[in-house]
Amino acid sequence: MTWTQNDVAAVDDAIRALVAGERVVTVRYADGTETTYGQANLSELRSMRREMAGEAARSASGPVYRAFRFGPRTGY
Repeated sequence: MTWTQNDVAAVDDAIRALVAGERVVTVRYADGTETTYGQANLSELRSMRREMAGEAARSASGPVYRAFRFGPRTGY
């Protein structure tokens, strides 16, 4: 699944709520799925957020194009 910045923001809100003392939070992702997390899932949620943020940043930047130029070597 490709994560969006909105998904990352939803997970950030869930982490903040759990740290603030809420016992259970529900996160709704862009594809419509919902997942419920509790205090015991806080470390799992933080590690998932790091992965999601990296993937969302890569997908937002678009494809990476690299050009290679092959030609005769000079100086021979």
